Amino acid sequence: MRSIGMVLWEGDVGQTSEARRLRDASPVYCPGEESSQAMVKAIDSAASDGDTLGGVVEVDARGVVPGLGSCMSWQERLDGRLAQALMSIQAVKGVEIGMGVTATTMAGTFAVDPIA
Repeated sequence: MRSIGMVLWEGDVGQTSEARRLRDASPVYCPGEESSQAMVKAIDSAASDGDTLGGVVEVDARGVVPGLGSCMSWQERLDGRLAQALMSIQAVKGVEIGMGVTATTMAGTFAVDPIA
């Protein structure tokens, strides 16, 4: 979990066994121990007020085969299919792939999002 309500975790997901252990031990699936506790407190506070909170989930895919999803047809593109699946979840209000919204603040020569 990247954030819940106004509580933001700014760490790096990483692929270490320690990072995975911390993430898996968290009730909100956040590898930052302090942020995880703050997120739980924010959820409990909202619940006691009869309210709910939104959040941001970040998925980091590593070791993906270069070129995966770069089909010519828009109906077959992996990023489009993932975005459609995620946006079909009633509560989801946005999907960002690659640099996403950050790319709008850059000149085109810097906003290249190559497959690495």
